Amino acid sequence: MTHDFFLSPRAVYLIVFNLVNPQNSKIKYWMKKVSLIPNVFKVLMIGTHLDQFQQLEEKKCSQVEEYIQKITNEFSNMKFHFFPVSCKTREGIEKVTEFLDQMKIHFEVVPASYVRLYDKISEEQEKSKEDPSSLFATMDRYQELALKADVLKESILQSARFLNDVGQIVFFKNPVDQSKNYFAFNPPYLVCCTSFLFCFHLIPIEHSFCRLRYLHLLSQWNSLGKME
Repeated sequence: MTHDFFLSPRAVYLIVFNLVNPQNSKIKYWMKKVSLIPNVFKVLMIGTHLDQFQQLEEKKCSQVEEYIQKITNEFSNMKFHFFPVSCKTREGIEKVTEFLDQMKIHFEVVPASYVRLYDKISEEQEKSKEDPSSLFATMDRYQELALKADVLKESILQSARFLNDVGQIVFFKNPVDQSKNYFAFNPPYLVCCTSFLFCFHLIPIEHSFCRLRYLHLLSQWNSLGKME
């Protein structure tokens, strides 16, 4: 459920699985996830344990190849590249690195102000570890940081989308009133809190560490409510 926070078109997706037993991997699950991303940049299917695969019986090899072909046919609308590799013998690894290296020419050049804003958000992330209220921010707070980073006022929302896409923040856009946009400045911790929200009943709340996280989670939610 929290994976969607980090799925972005501004990313290269590597779906890694064991060539010997691809049926035991979540290839289809991740292919479905990535297929829902609009204008996804690149998808690489990396089949590992090539050295073991080459030692399989011909019948088993054919079954594996048929399974992979079935998946690629199912997601034929996606543009992806398949690389069989062996971490043991290093076979195929160089082809992957060369392919990724060639992709550098496709990377987008962004304003230097976005980089400065990225750094300012990093400072806010450090604060959130001690002060739960700084985990979330209003549109006014984000705009204040953006202007300090010399982001043009007319580019503030664009900078938010960019930082959201690269995983630095989670941008909750209000479709009705942009002044009520919300920002989470620590996506990994937000995921941690969200997962804890769904799973805390499985963990003894009497445990001191679990209780601390539970109380911390409540303070996060309370700080968000005060922004209304």
